[in-house]
Amino acid sequence: MRVAKWLTGLLYQLSLFVTRSWEVHFHPRQEALVRSLASYEVVTPARVNEFGEVFPQSHHFSRRKRSSEALELTPYRTHYRISAYGQLFQLNLSADAAFLAGGYTVVHLGTPARGAEERSAAPPDLRHCFYRGQVNSQQDHTAVFSLCGGLMGTFKAHDGEYFLEPIMKADGSEHEDDHNKPHLIYRQELKRSRFLQSHSPCEVSESQIKKTTSPFHNYSSMNEHLNIKEEIILQYPSKNVSLEDERSQLHSRKKRFLSYPRYVEVMVTADAKMVRHHGQNLQHYILTLMSIVTGNYFDKMVGKLIVITLKKIYIVKSVKEGPVISFNAATTLRNFCLWQQTQNVLDDAHPSHHDTAVLITREDICGSREKCDTLGLAELGTLCDPLRSCSISEENGLSAAFTIAHELGHVFNVPHDDSFKCKEAGIKHQYHVMAPSLNYHTSPWTWSKCSQKYITEFLDTGHGECLLDKPNGRIYDLSSQLPGLMYDVNQQCELMFGPGSQVCPYLVRKILSFCL
Repeated sequence: MRVAKWLTGLLYQLSLFVTRSWEVHFHPRQEALVRSLASYEVVTPARVNEFGEVFPQSHHFSRRKRSSEALELTPYRTHYRISAYGQLFQLNLSADAAFLAGGYTVVHLGTPARGAEERSAAPPDLRHCFYRGQVNSQQDHTAVFSLCGGLMGTFKAHDGEYFLEPIMKADGSEHEDDHNKPHLIYRQELKRSRFLQSHSPCEVSESQIKKTTSPFHNYSSMNEHLNIKEEIILQYPSKNVSLEDERSQLHSRKKRFLSYPRYVEVMVTADAKMVRHHGQNLQHYILTLMSIVTGNYFDKMVGKLIVITLKKIYIVKSVKEGPVISFNAATTLRNFCLWQQTQNVLDDAHPSHHDTAVLITREDICGSREKCDTLGLAELGTLCDPLRSCSISEENGLSAAFTIAHELGHVFNVPHDDSFKCKEAGIKHQYHVMAPSLNYHTSPWTWSKCSQKYITEFLDTGHGECLLDKPNGRIYDLSSQLPGLMYDVNQQCELMFGPGSQVCPYLVRKILSFCL
């Protein structure tokens, strides 16, 4: 017993030593993130079976080159165990690439060699990177991850949101031992940043009611930056009428939003600063963010009927290409909206048509020269408007996925959760996706009753007609396929016990089969 305790203590001290050695060897791209965190831990996820039993080291995530090489076999379901922050988290994950349109494309603008765009289909292996599931078998504790090259994603627990990503070596090289690859885990909480200052509420009309102090990054909608009252911003295209005028028609409509799905076809643009920061991993990183965004909209409060589908990605490699981006958030949004329209096909049935456009930038966008705490910007209620259905989001880590989901909410005409309009609805403040700032008091995975009310009204009054068409091409919804349809019994044995394993031929008639 004493020997066992001594060995346990020795292993613990060794783990602390190894952890500390990892902490001081971050790649410069991760170092800035680490400095901004109030706390973090270095962990090594362990692949386990559904009962929590650890697999042999050869069955952890494997290094995958993001290229056109042949696909490796990937399990339909997989499980990982993470020990962090004094807790044990078991991730129960299933393959899910449904957020990718069947024929989605990637467009490169301003490549150094040609100075022109290059169009290429997405590497097929990336579709098999993405998984979705629950934590500790809790239905409401969502987990969304990419398993290529490690675990990169986010999950929800009883005490908030956690982010997990592989630690990059300081020299940029791969870790020699993939089975013990260190990962960075951190919580969505107060960060040490230069944005710790007081701000008044976002909405102009509400600023006369009260003042609040928030030491966190803020979200904004376009009318807040332009100091225009919301009633003016909510002028829809001439073929539509205002929400107020159509409320009386709600009960006369036969088809309500909550009775059938809406498909939001998204175009994502990443600017030159994103290219410089993420390098060759940019496409994989964008897909991971959009996978998380899709999870945000797969929520029971909105009927699990809003399907976010990624149609195309524009990667702008040169500042001379693409939209003009500056620190001014309102100007950048306006420039991006004008530019994205030139990249769209107005015919809703065309394979290259997108319903809304998202700009992801590493530019420090600002509401004004004195106020640079803005994370994103969008105009209210512009979905399906070819010119104005667009939003911008500042990328500062995996939490940018929540910013993108939030700004898309504004495009759906959803106000902030602390808006006076939510008060008028007789609903107490609930800080969810549409919280005015992202911090540890918010629940960015779920929608408030107020958000549900405004999304439902917006769509029921006919302002989301472009979302009725199902995306063309095959949708890779791996979650609808049973494991036995994807891999035969011998392939399943190889997934569990390594190459060359197969079902014992003498036990085929037994209830239980064994692998050799």
